[in-house]
Amino acid sequence: MGQVLRSLRMWDPETEKHIVLEANESQLRLLEADIRANKDAIAALHEWDNLCRNSLANGETSSPELPASMSIFWTILKQHDPRWPGGMGSRLLNEMTARICGERS
Repeated sequence: MGQVLRSLRMWDPETEKHIVLEANESQLRLLEADIRANKDAIAALHEWDNLCRNSLANGETSSPELPASMSIFWTILKQHDPRWPGGMGSRLLNEMTARICGERS
């Protein structure tokens, strides 16, 4: 079956109902492939990962500010589902960082 990432329950103004966004393993693999196919997206994820690692190493308790280079990541997310960046962007960012940048750990 594989992994499924879900958003928190949120209000969808278009349907006027509460919804939960999902990204199943097949969608996650497609997203990962699109990111891997874009050298700027890969570089942005590595930059983000380095910022996070340095932040932790310095004892900081909050996440660093996202670099401008991450805009390509959000663009790719929107291509898969325009609701993903706002509804579950940080979960997808964490997952893709772990999948792509975690390889070098």
